[in-house]
This record gives sequence, C-alpha cells and structure tokens, in this order.
Amino acid sequence: MATPIPAARAHQLDALRLDSDATGALLSQLLDALRHTGRDARAWVPQLSFLLRAIIFLHTTARSRPTPALSYLNLRYDALSITQRVALFLGFVYAPLPLQRLQGRTRAVVHLVRAFNTLLFHARADHRTALERLARVSVVYAGENGAAATPLELLNRTHVWRGLANAALAVTPLVQCLPTPAFLAASAPEAPRCPLCAELDVCMPHRAVPCGCVFCYTCVATRIEAGSFKCPRCRVLVDDLSRVTE
Repeated sequence: MATPIPAARAHQLDALRLDSDATGALLSQLLDALRHTGRDARAWVPQLSFLLRAIIFLHTTARSRPTPALSYLNLRYDALSITQRVALFLGFVYAPLPLQRLQGRTRAVVHLVRAFNTLLFHARADHRTALERLARVSVVYAGENGAAATPLELLNRTHVWRGLANAALAVTPLVQCLPTPAFLAASAPEAPRCPLCAELDVCMPHRAVPCGCVFCYTCVATRIEAGSFKCPRCRVLVDDLSRVTE
C-alpha cells in the first residue's frame, strides 16, 4: 500500500477555514428560516451550532469520510482509529460549548496553546490544530495523484469564476442605468447596518460566530484581537468570524 502524501500547509488551512465558513453559513440559514416563523432563536445559537457540528461529524468523520472542505480539496484524514474519532468529536463538536464560557486566564491559556500549535504547524506542516496534534491526526491527500489534482481543480474553478465575474462587471453598469420598478422599490428590505459603526455600506462584511450578526471586518476584528468581545445586539460572546459571500 502506497504511503499517504502529507497535505500542503495552504491546503490544510484552506480546508479548516472552509469547514468553519460552511458551518457558519448553515447556521445563518437556519436562523433566517426560524426568524421567518416568528421565533427568535438567537438565544439557542450555541445549541444549534452544536447540533449542526454533530450532524456533519456523524456523516463524515465518524464514518471515516472527509469533511465537505477536505473532500473539495482532495484531502482526507489518515486512517482514523476509534479513539481518534472520539477525540475529534469531543474537540470539534462538544468543546466549543464550554469554551464559550471561559474567561480571564483560562481563556488566555487556550489562546496561547493555539498560538503555539500554529507556530509548530508552520514549522512542520503536521497538525493544523492543537486537538489534531493531541490525537495524532494528520491530513493527507486522497490518492497518489491528490497533490496534483488539487491545484488543477482549484485552477479550473478559478478560471470559471473569473469569467463569470468579468461578465457580471460588464453587465452591472447597464443594469444600474435601468429604473427600479415601483413594486420592487416599495418592498425592498432595509439594508443591514454594522452594529458598531452604524454604516449602511458594510465594508468587507463578516458574520459573527455563533450569533450570526454582520459587521464591518475592520470594526469587529480589532475588538476580537483586543480580547473578549460580545455582540452589542445579542450580547453573545463572539468566537470567530466567517465571510459573507452572498
């Protein structure tokens, strides 16, 4: 049996970010669906996030299948044992719940461990997260030609999207010159404002995880870097950010 080829640093980090963005997008859509039923589910964001992570885990990693982002990038986990799957479940699915409640020195220790693992990862390219290092889990290419297939696949997708973007840029000025129908102007929803700077034109919109509120990236990123930051709308502790792609 051929020896698995370790994945490149960039591909591993891209997969980690894509999985996080995908979960955030699913959570946002679920909250929007519940909002249309007249129910405010923001108080249940941590529990809904846990449910989504558990569903994704049970259909992928628990069955020795790659996560959606790993599959997209032609990657997979290398030969997971039952103990490693349990460790990944506890770390990736359950651990975010109690981690949200950490304060002070305990939270600082968690950030220091993550920073130290990041330095080791960039030096050795072996484990993306401290949990994967603790469980001895590695990300490898799916198949002997995985390393070559990944760049080609990404290159093809890049060319396709670049062509669509150029077509959209050519058509946009023509569309903007057309008058807006009255029925559309009357029913158009109010544009979202950044909760921090109150600007209608949200600059580089990013969605807060787990609450789902949208901020200007520069407004929220600086506050997260400074320490614990709670969303001013729903008073939920912000753990991470996901890009708004719509």
